[in-house]
Amino acid sequence: MIWPQEASEGRVDLSDDEPWIVARLILFMYFGQHPHNLPIKTEWQTSLDRLLDHPQATATVGPVLDMEDQSLSIAAKLAAAADKYQMPQSLMEACKAVYMESIWDEWLESLFPHLIPQFIASIRIIYQTAPAAGLRGRAITTAQFKMKDLQHRHDFKELVLATPEFAYDVAAKGLRQSLWCQECWGYVDFDPYEHPAKYHKVWDWIDHGKPQDWSNFVCRLCGKTGGLTEERPK
Repeated sequence: MIWPQEASEGRVDLSDDEPWIVARLILFMYFGQHPHNLPIKTEWQTSLDRLLDHPQATATVGPVLDMEDQSLSIAAKLAAAADKYQMPQSLMEACKAVYMESIWDEWLESLFPHLIPQFIASIRIIYQTAPAAGLRGRAITTAQFKMKDLQHRHDFKELVLATPEFAYDVAAKGLRQSLWCQECWGYVDFDPYEHPAKYHKVWDWIDHGKPQDWSNFVCRLCGKTGGLTEERPK
């Protein structure tokens, strides 16, 4: 990677990005996979250590991070960098999977206090540096689902005041975003955590506004399939 003092004409200056994120991008290009998906991570970890073994890296990298990339903040920053440098979509999808697996494994099953500030920090990253990385829908729905654990925290209140777009999304999207059912003539609220495997489409819809095929989704009101639409018929 190119450090600020080494940047010159003809080289790419990556000094705006943290070295431990750039190192992961480089290794993804070599291994072709996110380290979380590798059966044996020893070689990947050794390569990461070597890339970061630079005289200027000590002060920049800071403390040892979660080397299995389960950190919500690492997943968010890596997704932001992958989008910035137009990396293969497979890296972005892997970051999304790691982000949600971290939440499922450590939060939704049993609330670990250390994950709350990490989750709040990841929202700042997602909204400030990764608007197109496809993580907003996942952050929104998680915040809504665990609002009782968040609403009285000072750092969460600061986040809401400093990030009005996130505040609006929490109020209007995610679990509160609805489809219209033509069968029972009513609005259907989402519950992504009821059948999470199916709701990657929903999260992408929230993030990017892409029209989706809702024919396989069951209405939670009438139990029928095939009648859900994104807009109420006039």
